[in-house]
Amino acid sequence: MLSGRNLSTFTIASALAALVSIPASAQEAVAPPPAAPTVSKLLFPVVTNQKHHATGVAISNETYQSGACEITYQKAKLAPKQIVVPPMGFYRYTVRSRFPLLFRSFSGSAVANCDYPEAHGYAYIGKAPTSPPDRLATLNGFGYVAIRLQ
Repeated sequence: MLSGRNLSTFTIASALAALVSIPASAQEAVAPPPAAPTVSKLLFPVVTNQKHHATGVAISNETYQSGACEITYQKAKLAPKQIVVPPMGFYRYTVRSRFPLLFRSFSGSAVANCDYPEAHGYAYIGKAPTSPPDRLATLNGFGYVAIRLQ
């Protein structure tokens, strides 16, 4: 027969065992939630640098660290270019001023692969500037937000 002290120890131990027992189905390893993305990929579906039209591009960085983006222009025989975007800031350029080899010859799309997670892009297609080359005429043009692929 169990004494009072042994009975209380036995009862507490069995109660705790019942509370902490894990069913067999839950004992399998559970995969951790997917990690937040560490990169961004932006698609600019319409980029042009023709005689009368040009595209201005802006890429923002909403992180507290400086980041880099590698820009590839589809259908252009041009090596990807890298830009540095300041923390909590943006980088803007016109295709004509940043990529002079595409002058009066390019119409296609561009992809920006950024090494930070919070990249956002905007493009504006307007009348080609006469001077200075980094400004676009805002009349008779249109803009769009880049598509986030990743």
